[in-house]
Amino acid sequence: MFNGKFMNDSAKTFAQRLRAEAGDDPVEQVARAFRITFSRTPSQKEIAAGLAMLKDMRENAGLSEQIALERFALLALNLNEFIYLD
Repeated sequence: MFNGKFMNDSAKTFAQRLRAEAGDDPVEQVARAFRITFSRTPSQKEIAAGLAMLKDMRENAGLSEQIALERFALLALNLNEFIYLD
């Protein structure tokens, strides 16, 4: 379910929104993703982790910037902090 067609389509749309609102700056894309999904500003550690994930997907998995951002968006939409209320 979390990795089905609906979630992948949602992640693609979310990634497009991130690119539209944050431009091509990965730092702003990661920060914007946190502000939208979790309604909070990310810590520097969280931004660094997001950037490392994007870099790893581009350099080691050979993904384009857009596909890497879509995968990051899918991850954000599947995190407990987004799915469950505390």
